[in-house]
Amino acid sequence: DATRRRILDAVRTMLADGATTMSYAALARVARVAVPTIYRHFPTRAHLFEAIYQEAEPDLMSLDAFVREVRDSVSMRRSLREFFVRFDDPEDVYARASRLGAVWEFSRATTVPRRTAVMAALLDQRAPGLSEPTRTQIIDLAVVLVSSATAEMMRGYLDRSGAETADRVALAIEALLTYAATLATP
Repeated sequence: DATRRRILDAVRTMLADGATTMSYAALARVARVAVPTIYRHFPTRAHLFEAIYQEAEPDLMSLDAFVREVRDSVSMRRSLREFFVRFDDPEDVYARASRLGAVWEFSRATTVPRRTAVMAALLDQRAPGLSEPTRTQIIDLAVVLVSSATAEMMRGYLDRSGAETADRVALAIEALLTYAATLATP
Protein backbone atom coordinates (compact mmCIF):
# COMPACT_ATOMS: atom_id res chain seq x y z
CA ASP A 1 0.00 0.00 0.00
CA ALA A 2 2.83 2.41 0.82
CA THR A 3 4.48 1.77 -2.55
CA ARG A 4 1.19 2.19 -4.39
CA ARG A 5 0.66 5.47 -2.53
CA ARG A 6 4.18 6.61 -3.45
CA ILE A 7 3.49 5.89 -7.13
CA LEU A 8 0.22 7.83 -7.08
CA ASP A 9 1.90 10.71 -5.22
CA ALA A 10 4.57 10.72 -7.93
CA VAL A 11 1.83 11.03 -10.57
CA ARG A 12 0.40 14.01 -8.72
CA THR A 13 3.87 15.58 -8.46
CA MET A 14 4.50 15.08 -12.16
CA LEU A 15 1.16 16.65 -13.03
CA ALA A 16 1.74 19.57 -10.67
CA ASP A 17 5.14 20.14 -12.31
CA GLY A 18 3.46 20.32 -15.72
CA ALA A 19 4.47 16.93 -17.10
CA THR A 20 3.39 16.43 -20.69
CA THR A 21 4.01 12.68 -20.73
CA MET A 22 3.38 9.90 -18.25
CA SER A 23 5.79 7.09 -19.10
CA TYR A 24 6.42 4.32 -16.59
CA ALA A 25 10.16 5.08 -16.73
CA ALA A 26 9.65 8.73 -15.79
CA LEU A 27 7.13 7.75 -13.14
CA ALA A 28 9.56 5.22 -11.66
CA ARG A 29 12.25 7.91 -11.38
CA VAL A 30 9.95 10.31 -9.55
CA ALA A 31 8.50 7.59 -7.29
CA ARG A 32 11.98 6.14 -6.68
CA VAL A 33 10.88 2.63 -7.53
CA ALA A 34 11.80 0.21 -10.29
CA VAL A 35 9.66 0.08 -13.43
CA PRO A 36 8.65 -3.56 -12.69
CA THR A 37 7.31 -2.35 -9.32
CA ILE A 38 4.95 0.00 -11.11
CA TYR A 39 3.81 -2.85 -13.36
CA ARG A 40 3.15 -4.99 -10.28
CA HIS A 41 0.78 -2.36 -8.91
CA PHE A 42 -0.57 -1.16 -12.26
CA PRO A 43 -0.19 -3.90 -14.91
CA THR A 44 -1.52 -1.67 -17.67
CA ARG A 45 -1.86 2.04 -18.27
CA ALA A 46 -5.62 1.55 -17.94
CA HIS A 47 -5.10 0.35 -14.35
CA LEU A 48 -2.90 3.36 -13.61
CA PHE A 49 -5.38 5.76 -15.20
CA GLU A 50 -8.27 4.23 -13.28
CA ALA A 51 -6.32 4.72 -10.01
CA ILE A 52 -5.56 8.33 -10.98
CA TYR A 53 -9.24 8.85 -11.76
CA GLN A 54 -10.22 7.43 -8.38
CA GLU A 55 -7.66 9.78 -6.82
CA ALA A 56 -9.08 12.78 -8.69
CA GLU A 57 -12.70 11.83 -8.01
CA PRO A 58 -12.77 10.17 -4.57
CA ASP A 59 -16.56 10.10 -4.40
CA LEU A 60 -16.86 8.38 -7.77
CA MET A 61 -20.10 6.51 -8.24
CA SER A 62 -20.49 3.34 -10.22
CA LEU A 63 -21.36 3.91 -13.87
CA ASP A 64 -24.95 2.76 -13.29
CA ALA A 65 -25.37 5.07 -10.29
CA PHE A 66 -23.81 7.92 -12.24
CA VAL A 67 -26.25 7.43 -15.13
CA ARG A 68 -29.18 7.34 -12.68
CA GLU A 69 -27.90 10.52 -10.96
CA VAL A 70 -27.69 12.48 -14.23
CA ARG A 71 -31.18 11.56 -15.35
CA ASP A 72 -32.75 14.92 -16.13
CA SER A 73 -31.96 18.48 -17.16
CA VAL A 74 -31.53 19.78 -13.60
CA SER A 75 -29.07 17.07 -12.56
CA MET A 76 -27.27 17.36 -15.92
CA ARG A 77 -26.75 21.10 -15.35
CA ARG A 78 -25.49 20.47 -11.79
CA SER A 79 -23.08 17.81 -13.02
CA LEU A 80 -21.80 20.06 -15.83
CA ARG A 81 -21.23 22.91 -13.40
CA GLU A 82 -19.23 20.64 -11.06
CA PHE A 83 -17.10 19.52 -14.01
CA PHE A 84 -16.39 22.89 -15.62
CA VAL A 85 -15.77 24.96 -12.47
CA ARG A 86 -12.79 22.68 -11.73
CA PHE A 87 -10.99 24.40 -14.62
CA ASP A 88 -11.17 27.71 -12.72
CA ASP A 89 -9.17 26.25 -9.80
CA PRO A 90 -5.43 26.73 -10.41
CA GLU A 91 -4.68 24.20 -7.63
CA ASP A 92 -6.58 21.34 -9.31
CA VAL A 93 -3.64 19.47 -10.83
CA TYR A 94 -5.88 16.97 -12.60
CA ALA A 95 -7.83 19.69 -14.40
CA ARG A 96 -4.59 21.51 -15.21
CA ALA A 97 -3.03 18.31 -16.54
CA SER A 98 -5.95 17.67 -18.87
CA ARG A 99 -5.47 21.18 -20.23
CA LEU A 100 -1.80 20.42 -20.82
CA GLY A 101 -2.56 17.13 -22.52
CA ALA A 102 -0.53 15.06 -20.05
CA VAL A 103 -3.44 12.82 -19.24
CA TRP A 104 -5.57 13.14 -22.32
CA GLU A 105 -5.35 9.38 -22.74
CA PHE A 106 -6.35 8.92 -19.10
CA SER A 107 -9.30 11.22 -19.52
CA ARG A 108 -10.42 9.55 -22.70
CA ALA A 109 -10.11 6.06 -21.27
CA THR A 110 -11.93 6.76 -18.03
CA THR A 111 -14.41 9.57 -18.59
CA VAL A 112 -15.61 9.10 -22.15
CA PRO A 113 -17.44 5.81 -21.42
CA ARG A 114 -19.19 7.51 -18.47
CA ARG A 115 -20.18 10.54 -20.54
CA THR A 116 -21.34 8.30 -23.37
CA ALA A 117 -23.53 6.25 -21.03
CA VAL A 118 -25.11 9.37 -19.52
CA MET A 119 -25.79 10.93 -22.90
CA ALA A 120 -27.20 7.65 -24.24
CA ALA A 121 -29.54 7.38 -21.24
CA LEU A 122 -30.72 10.99 -21.62
CA LEU A 123 -31.21 10.54 -25.35
CA ASP A 124 -33.09 7.27 -24.94
CA GLN A 125 -35.35 8.93 -22.38
CA ARG A 126 -36.03 12.05 -24.45
CA ALA A 127 -35.93 10.64 -27.99
CA PRO A 128 -36.80 6.94 -27.98
CA GLY A 129 -36.87 5.35 -31.41
CA LEU A 130 -34.09 7.48 -32.85
CA SER A 131 -32.27 5.82 -35.75
CA GLU A 132 -28.90 4.36 -34.79
CA PRO A 133 -26.66 6.54 -36.98
CA THR A 134 -28.37 9.72 -35.74
CA ARG A 135 -28.34 8.50 -32.12
CA THR A 136 -24.58 7.89 -32.32
CA GLN A 137 -23.93 11.27 -33.93
CA ILE A 138 -25.85 13.15 -31.24
CA ILE A 139 -24.17 11.19 -28.44
CA ASP A 140 -20.76 11.92 -29.99
CA LEU A 141 -21.50 15.66 -30.17
CA ALA A 142 -22.70 15.76 -26.57
CA VAL A 143 -19.66 13.83 -25.31
CA VAL A 144 -17.28 16.21 -27.09
CA LEU A 145 -19.10 19.22 -25.61
CA VAL A 146 -18.37 17.89 -22.11
CA SER A 147 -14.59 18.02 -22.38
CA SER A 148 -11.58 19.94 -21.15
CA ALA A 149 -11.14 21.20 -24.73
CA THR A 150 -14.51 22.94 -24.49
CA ALA A 151 -13.48 24.53 -21.20
CA GLU A 152 -10.25 25.75 -22.77
CA MET A 153 -11.98 27.16 -25.84
CA MET A 154 -14.62 28.95 -23.80
CA ARG A 155 -11.94 30.44 -21.53
CA GLY A 156 -9.42 31.21 -24.28
CA TYR A 157 -11.72 32.50 -27.01
CA LEU A 158 -14.54 34.03 -24.99
CA ASP A 159 -13.11 34.55 -21.48
CA ARG A 160 -15.87 32.46 -19.89
CA SER A 161 -15.66 30.95 -16.40
CA GLY A 162 -16.33 27.31 -15.63
CA ALA A 163 -19.87 28.13 -14.47
CA GLU A 164 -20.58 30.10 -17.65
CA THR A 165 -19.19 27.25 -19.75
CA ALA A 166 -21.41 24.75 -17.93
CA ASP A 167 -24.48 26.88 -18.66
CA ARG A 168 -23.64 27.06 -22.36
CA VAL A 169 -22.86 23.36 -22.66
CA ALA A 170 -26.12 22.50 -20.88
CA LEU A 171 -27.99 24.73 -23.34
CA ALA A 172 -26.30 23.02 -26.30
CA ILE A 173 -27.07 19.55 -24.97
CA GLU A 174 -30.69 20.53 -24.31
CA ALA A 175 -30.89 21.79 -27.92
CA LEU A 176 -29.46 18.48 -29.17
CA LEU A 177 -31.96 16.50 -27.09
CA THR A 178 -34.85 18.66 -28.32
CA TYR A 179 -33.71 18.27 -31.92
CA ALA A 180 -33.32 14.51 -31.44
CA ALA A 181 -36.90 14.29 -30.17
CA THR A 182 -38.14 15.79 -33.46
CA LEU A 183 -36.32 13.05 -35.39
CA ALA A 184 -37.39 10.12 -33.22
CA THR A 185 -40.03 7.73 -34.46
CA PRO A 186 -42.68 6.82 -31.87
